[in-house]
Amino acid sequence: MNSTSSANEMTFIKNSLRFPPELLHKILIHVIGNSIHTICIFPESVEWELGVYKTLRCVSSTFKSLTTEIFRKCFVISQEESESKRVLDHNLSLSIKADTLPSSLPHLIAGNFDYLRILAERLSHSSKNGGNLFPPSDIYRAVPLMHGYALFIISVDMRYNVVHSSSEIYELSSLSRMKALDVALGLCKYIEPEGINEVIYDALRNEQDLVHSAVLKGLEIVKAFSKLKTHLSSFNESANGCLARMQSASQIFIHEELQVIEKAHPRYTQVMSTHRFTPGGDRRKISELSGIVPVLRELCALQMEADKYGIHERLIYLVGEWSASCPFLNP
Repeated sequence: MNSTSSANEMTFIKNSLRFPPELLHKILIHVIGNSIHTICIFPESVEWELGVYKTLRCVSSTFKSLTTEIFRKCFVISQEESESKRVLDHNLSLSIKADTLPSSLPHLIAGNFDYLRILAERLSHSSKNGGNLFPPSDIYRAVPLMHGYALFIISVDMRYNVVHSSSEIYELSSLSRMKALDVALGLCKYIEPEGINEVIYDALRNEQDLVHSAVLKGLEIVKAFSKLKTHLSSFNESANGCLARMQSASQIFIHEELQVIEKAHPRYTQVMSTHRFTPGGDRRKISELSGIVPVLRELCALQMEADKYGIHERLIYLVGEWSASCPFLNP
């Protein structure tokens, strides 16, 4: 094989491996979209994702052109802005200008990545710093992708930290999260270019499903146990006073609230065991919900002369279902 035929063969192979621009654009959209999302859910191990722009633009001139176009659109960065001296500080609060600082699109992209990473890190460590999650900076409210992710991260933080709260705070938090997620989903239609919003849209719908199913079921369980705590006081008073009629009425109340719990807990358990969790890795067990363990232990210690509703057996069943995740429920 002479050098001419070898060169022609190499040219043929090179041309045959080229992607059509439309297909390459979709591949880059997928890579960039997943990189942005990964920064938000695994902020402590995202070295490759943080450098995704510089990596992709070095592949070829076509990669550089398409990657630059995608990033400019999704972060709403104009040509003029990318060439200015505008940079983002790491306190997430100011947009500043400094003649001594570099002017480049990579620097602006890095500033956006840092904002999301730091916000997500504060979510990961919010239990250690008292839940002090920094609010979204005003400079990002004009960028639908950034605002949507800020609302998403804060919503997950609320889910993670409210689990031990009272039923009132638990309910208020759930309502607030639903509103935040609705706003974030509404922003998705304004995110460009087309397709870059698929990952965040799926994550938001996933989180919304968790609110509507597991969280609301969890709220039903928390409320039922709160009512049971009140019934326990009545039951103990009636037992001490030997008022059989009052004790019978308290048994009815306990029976009715147990029905609510028995109906809600299978769905809660199912969703919490199969849900595709996002930041925080939260898989809260029922026994970790507010006020459940002490009330359940007190219920199990009740002495009932006439257990008409099989309350004791039902409680033993619940303890058996939940004790694997909570040693305090083990006999």
